[in-house]
Amino acid sequence: AERGSRYKEQEEPMDAANSLATSLEHHPPADVLSAPYLHQEFDPAAIEAMLALLTPARVITLHSSRCVAAAAPYREPWYNTPFGTAHISDETLERWAAASAEGGMLRLPDPNPFIPTDFGLVCDSAPGGAEALPRLPTRLLDEAGVELWHKTDATFRRPKTNMWMALQLSQAYATPLKVVMTSLFTRQLSDELTEFSYHAEVAGLHYRVQSSNGGLTILFGGYSHKLPALLQRVVSKLAAPDLAAERFAIQRDNVRRGYANFFKEAPYQHAVYLASVLLEVRRHHILDYYREVVESGSLDLDEYRAFVTGELLASSRMLALCHGNASAEQAGEMVAAARAAIGSKPLSCDERRECESMYRALVLPADSEVWVRQHPSTLPEDQRLLANADETNSAIEVFLQAGVDERPRTMLVEMLEQVLHKCAEQQLRTVEQLGYIVWCTSRFTYNTVGLRFIIQSAVASPTTLDERIEAFLETVPALLRDLSEVDFADYRQALVERKLEVDKKLRQETARYWHEMTPLQQYDFDRNERDAEAVRALTQPQLAAFWDATLSRASGVRRKASFQVFAPHLELPPPPDGVVCLDTIEAVQQFKKSLSAWPGVHEEGGGGDSLQS
Repeated sequence: AERGSRYKEQEEPMDAANSLATSLEHHPPADVLSAPYLHQEFDPAAIEAMLALLTPARVITLHSSRCVAAAAPYREPWYNTPFGTAHISDETLERWAAASAEGGMLRLPDPNPFIPTDFGLVCDSAPGGAEALPRLPTRLLDEAGVELWHKTDATFRRPKTNMWMALQLSQAYATPLKVVMTSLFTRQLSDELTEFSYHAEVAGLHYRVQSSNGGLTILFGGYSHKLPALLQRVVSKLAAPDLAAERFAIQRDNVRRGYANFFKEAPYQHAVYLASVLLEVRRHHILDYYREVVESGSLDLDEYRAFVTGELLASSRMLALCHGNASAEQAGEMVAAARAAIGSKPLSCDERRECESMYRALVLPADSEVWVRQHPSTLPEDQRLLANADETNSAIEVFLQAGVDERPRTMLVEMLEQVLHKCAEQQLRTVEQLGYIVWCTSRFTYNTVGLRFIIQSAVASPTTLDERIEAFLETVPALLRDLSEVDFADYRQALVERKLEVDKKLRQETARYWHEMTPLQQYDFDRNERDAEAVRALTQPQLAAFWDATLSRASGVRRKASFQVFAPHLELPPPPDGVVCLDTIEAVQQFKKSLSAWPGVHEEGGGGDSLQS
């Protein structure tokens, strides 16, 4: 507890206010900062009194499962969830009270192997001192099977390190079934790691294993001294998991419920998802994942074990970032230990190209609008049964594709967002009262960028929402033209300040670097400073000209897509003239075959700086 107080990282102001307000409910003002961490008194009598209350007679058990439906005759009034109550029998309480700890079934835990004792700072012993350390991450390794970047921290001065690893795996996204099995594996792996995860958490260490389109991501963080020990335990289990049958069945059900619950998400989230399905070159649909778990019967234990132990990790490429209180030598040792434990051979050139090919976006047509519409009448039967039949809201995302993410194009899009988002909220939410959710934001699809408008509404159909957004877009040239020099300078300065906002925690800085590494491997580690410099150079005429030439309907080259989700009570109108209307998953997939892709990030024209706007 004392260690947690001494090396506590800075909090966000809102989080700090919330925690202090909660602490004030229990502690006097003089102790409100230290009380959650420092235990200043040892009171054996109070401890004994509390332990004496932990008896079977005072227990309340909670059982949440479909198998107890017969014992849940009541319905709570908010979500109509079945529930029930029952008294624990006297015989059961007596049996619990008579239980003993003999036979080794109940014992004190072993000493925690993750408790740190070395809190020295590497930056203080660096040659030339902290001032001589590199300001940005440097690449220590670049081999066929591994790429390692490293930065020793001298800013936050905490004895903590983040070691983040992305395992690029050619089979993780090969088919919907393999996506499901990879996701299931990360869940079962995390389940198996609970054996020691509590000890790590108590000691100030944490980890997370998650699947992604490109493979697996493993994130480690916490006190530097014992971080290598945690890493060794996790990657060893990754390479040799138990994959017990009973835990497989439980996690398979969790995966199934997770996929099923997606279809009950808010309509605007479905609109955003439809955009991703259309715009990304390679994108399986979540319905395919659900079917692999529920309908096909192909997700059996033997095939799952064979995939995880023989195919998934057979070949890989590791992309790693070590940032914090660690030297270059320590970073190399952790990566070497991870590689040795996993034991994969390097990805071949063809496998690597195949993995990287998925991180590309499609070019929307400039000669016609594309509408992707989701309505209960056009959904497959299984998806319709999973959807929320009582949903009263509709939603839309109108996306204007600007092109490859490069300076100054991206800065111009973000400047438009800065200028237009409050105007859009004022007009579409406050004046027209179309809905509470009204957003104008930038959308990045891999290395491409554009401007999008999102509305969720219970009073207007998606067709009407599209019309109202278009009406607002018609006012944009006048809005840009009528901006005063002072107002434009204020918008520009606000964007500069947003770009240059200082990281408050080591983890925030790590995440910023990590975003440059995965999935696109752009390595623009000082992006914020370079972006801010590009924003400072923007002018009002330049912004207006960019709108007129790229995003205005009158330009004749505007690339627009409208992603529409209809509430069940609304009729699906006929397709409008002059619009490519895609009303089914099959129609979307077929249409994607007719589109070309924007250049990849490492291809000519794939991003960076440009003199063209």
